[in-house]
Amino acid sequence: MESSDDKHKRLSSRRERAIIALIISIAIIIGFGFFISDPSEGHMRVTFPTGHEISLFNCPFRELTGLPCPICGLTRSTALAVRGYPLRSFRVTPLGIIVVLLSIYGIIRAPFVLFGAEIEPDEKIARRRNRIITTSILVILALSWAITLARHFELIKW
Repeated sequence: MESSDDKHKRLSSRRERAIIALIISIAIIIGFGFFISDPSEGHMRVTFPTGHEISLFNCPFRELTGLPCPICGLTRSTALAVRGYPLRSFRVTPLGIIVVLLSIYGIIRAPFVLFGAEIEPDEKIARRRNRIITTSILVILALSWAITLARHFELIKW
């Protein structure tokens, strides 16, 4: 039997994770929507409210290997998705739309966790759910990278 102290610690931990997820989700939406330069301009830049700009660095993986990395184009794709260009975003990489959808989900779900309205699943169900989510993320990442590599080697036209 679980003590009330253990239950309180677990709930507190879930609330802390929900706050972190909420902050990250809002930062992604605001950051990519307002501070990243228009992706159609070519090279990506971060523009601060003060007017200062910095260029985003080149991918170290691509610099070393000459190949696109597993998340190649994610910044550009996410910025396009946040700005309301889902097809252009998908053409860069499907991961950008997924990041935006997960961010929206995080923003919507956080209040339920913070205010205790979320039903806490059985530990066995929670472990299974987490395993499915982790596997799904890895499969999506692998498929996205496979598409990116196929485009790089001109095996498919996108």
